[in-house]
Amino acid sequence: MKSPPAHVGARPRRFTALSAAIVAAALAVFILSPVPLRAAASKKAQLLDRVVAVVNNRPILESDIVLARLCRLVPGLDQVPPAEARSKLVEARVRLEVQYQDLVASGTIYRLRFDPEPTYHDLLTRAGLVTGTAKAPATPAKGSAAARKLAASGLTLDDIHELAVRIAAVNAYVKDRLRPQIRITLPELRLAYQQMLALQITARGETPPPITAVQSRLRQVLVERKLNTMIETWTSQARNRLDVTLLYP
Repeated sequence: MKSPPAHVGARPRRFTALSAAIVAAALAVFILSPVPLRAAASKKAQLLDRVVAVVNNRPILESDIVLARLCRLVPGLDQVPPAEARSKLVEARVRLEVQYQDLVASGTIYRLRFDPEPTYHDLLTRAGLVTGTAKAPATPAKGSAAARKLAASGLTLDDIHELAVRIAAVNAYVKDRLRPQIRITLPELRLAYQQMLALQITARGETPPPITAVQSRLRQVLVERKLNTMIETWTSQARNRLDVTLLYP
């Protein structure tokens, strides 16, 4: 397993810092394409990127949202109206950054053991840059729609790797730190058996299976419920601890 990458805390291609004062005054960062002086009067500046949100002085750019969609960070958006889909992507990307930056700020990330490479390859596969289980290539598949979109958005494989690091770190924290805290008691199992199974089956005039036959599945359901609650609590507390500004939600 690999230790946290050397670029934890670094963000090549991105802005390295953004003061709250600048954010409040400008509300966005516009990266403009260069225009010769003699043509400045006849050409409009082209907006290449903008800051969508800032989490602890770490900007999330519009290109990050494009990347999130390309890598299907939020599944099932193909039939969703564009504005709603973008809103969901912004929400998911900000949420991920809040979780990741909280791990960095607390120093927890340096005590986690995780390997981002499987996640990196999974994101490449979702984006259509590789297929099957082949080892991730150094460059995208030439000519693919995803490769053209990646280049057109000013994105690189390094950006996908940064996203993979964040996802892998958060998943490692959930798996190694939160999940082991969960305990399911026998009274909880019995209550879940009654509420989730026995009452419904009895209402149909049927005989429910004994609790011993379903307790493993019930335990799994209860564990996932508790884990989701713990993740939501952690994320909410992390957001309160960090400085989060939404500019173009």
